[in-house]
Amino acid sequence: MVRVQQSTYLKHLKFDPKLKLSFIAKYFLNLRLVFLLILILAVFGISSYISLPRNLNPEVKIPLVIVSTVLPGASPKDMESLITIRIEDSIRSLQKVKTIQSSSTDSVSVVTAEFESGTDPEKARTDVKSAVDAINDLPTDAQTPNVQKLDFENQPVWVFALTNKGDSASLFKFAEKLKDDLENLPSIDRVTISGQEEQEIQLLVKPETISSYGLNPQQLIPLIKNSLKSLPAGIVRTESSSFTLSIDPSVTKVEDLRNLKININGLIVSLSDVVVISERSKPEQKFSYIASPENSSLRSVTFNVYRVTTTNIDKSVSDARALVKQDLLNYGEEFSIVSLIDTGELIDIQFNDLQRDFTLTIILLTLVIFVFLGIKQALVSSFTAPMVFFITFTIMSLTGIGLSFIAIFSLLLSLGLLIDDTVVIISAMTSYYRSGKFTPLETGLLVWKDFLTPVLTTTITTVWAFIPLLLSGGIIGEFIKPIPIVVSSTLLASIFTALFITFPLIIFLLKPSVPNRVIIFLKIIFLILIAYFLFLILPKNNTP
Repeated sequence: MVRVQQSTYLKHLKFDPKLKLSFIAKYFLNLRLVFLLILILAVFGISSYISLPRNLNPEVKIPLVIVSTVLPGASPKDMESLITIRIEDSIRSLQKVKTIQSSSTDSVSVVTAEFESGTDPEKARTDVKSAVDAINDLPTDAQTPNVQKLDFENQPVWVFALTNKGDSASLFKFAEKLKDDLENLPSIDRVTISGQEEQEIQLLVKPETISSYGLNPQQLIPLIKNSLKSLPAGIVRTESSSFTLSIDPSVTKVEDLRNLKININGLIVSLSDVVVISERSKPEQKFSYIASPENSSLRSVTFNVYRVTTTNIDKSVSDARALVKQDLLNYGEEFSIVSLIDTGELIDIQFNDLQRDFTLTIILLTLVIFVFLGIKQALVSSFTAPMVFFITFTIMSLTGIGLSFIAIFSLLLSLGLLIDDTVVIISAMTSYYRSGKFTPLETGLLVWKDFLTPVLTTTITTVWAFIPLLLSGGIIGEFIKPIPIVVSSTLLASIFTALFITFPLIIFLLKPSVPNRVIIFLKIIFLILIAYFLFLILPKNNTP
C-alpha cells in the first residue's frame, strides 16, 4: 500500500526551477565548502576527543562542607551543647546555605552544610572555615575543627598490595622507598600505605640509676622534648631580601638520643647511661595479609595511590605501574604486587567497549544501506556517521563534560538515534532519483523541501524529552547532567550532518559523471570496512 502511494506521488511530482536559485542549492553545488566543513569538524572533533578528561565517575561539584570536631571524654549531650550548636549557629549566618545537618556522639561532633547548587565548593569551604574560626567560646580542650569539602574525585585510582618472600623488615623498608618514589611522580598527588608496622622509641629508666644518681624520671621529659624541636634563631636582613633562621633539632635518630648529654646534679652523663633506649613496634597494631588459592596468607602492605586532579586517571595509573614494575625488577623476584582496585584498567575497558560499539554501529549501518540501497549510499552513511561524534565531542569539550561512565552511557544511548536522520535522507533521495525524472541536484532540492520539516520536528521532539533532566538539582542533578547534554548534542549533530553533509555528498555521487577512479577508491574503503567488521565479530583464539 505504501509503495503504491509513493509511486503515485512521485509520478505527479514536478520540480520547480526556482529552487535552483535558493541558497541551499548553491551550497549543494559548492563541494569545496562542504569538504572544508568536514575538515573543520574532523580537526575539532579529534582534538576534543583527545583532550577530554577521562574519569570513572562524572565530575560532580557539590557544595557540601563537613566540619568535624573532637573533644576527648565528652558525652553526646555535652558535644551537642558545647560544640555542635555553636558551629551550626555560626554556619547558619552564611549566605546560600541550603541545609545543615549534624550528629553528636561520644567525643565527636560532625556538622554538614549543603549550599545552593552552583556555589563554588572551594569558596563554600573557605566561608565555613572563616565562620568556624570566628567562634571564640569553644572548650579549650577541644581540638581545632577540621573543615573539609566533599570531593568525589578524592579516591585512590590504584590500590595494590605489596608482598615479599623474606622477612617483614625488608618488606616495610622497601614499601617506604616505593612510596617515596611514587610520590615523586608528577602525575601522582600522594600515596598512603597501611599494614606497615609503626615503630616507636621506648625509654626505660634503669632502676639502679634512680638511687645512685638521685634521678627523678620527670626531669628527663622536658629535656627530650626540647631536643626534638627546631627553635627560631631570628631573621637576617640584606639589602634585597630577608632570611628566617632556625636551629635544627639536636636529635634526629636513635643514636643521637643515646648520645644526648644530660646534667644530673652537676654530673654530665649520656642519656644511654641512665635509660635503656630501644626501637620497637607499637603494641596492638593491625596487620594486613593477602592470600590466594595458590599461596597461603602473606604479610602485605597496601598502597592507595591518588592522582593529581588535572591528570587523566589512565595516565596516572600507567605512570605508577611503570615505576612499580621498574622498582620490582631491581630486586629480582623478592617482591611482588597484587592489584586490588585498578581504575585505569576499568577506564581502558570502558573506552575499548565504546570504540568497538561505535565501529560496529557504523559498519552495520553501512552494510544495511548497501544491501537495500547501494554502495554509493552506504559509503556516504559510513562517512557522515563519524561527523556526528566529532560534533558531540566538541560540544562536550566546550561544556566541560569529561568521558565518564555516565557520558559513555549517554553516547551508547544515542547510537540507536543518531542514524535515523541519515537513513531517512538517503532512502528518500534514492527513491526520488530512481524515478528517472530528476537530476541529482533536483532530487536533493525536492527531498530537502519535502523532508526538512518532518526531520526537524522528529529530532527536536526527541531532544525535548531529555531537556527536563537539566532541571534536576542537588547531587542527583549534577550526577546525571551529562545525559541530556550528550544525548541532545548527538541528536542535533545528527540532523546537522544529515542536512549539510549527507545531501551534498549524495548529490555528488549520484552524478553519472563521477570518475570511475573515485568509485573504485570508495569500493576499496567499503571492502576494508567489511573486513574490519568480520575481524570484530569472528571469535578469537586466546590460546597462547
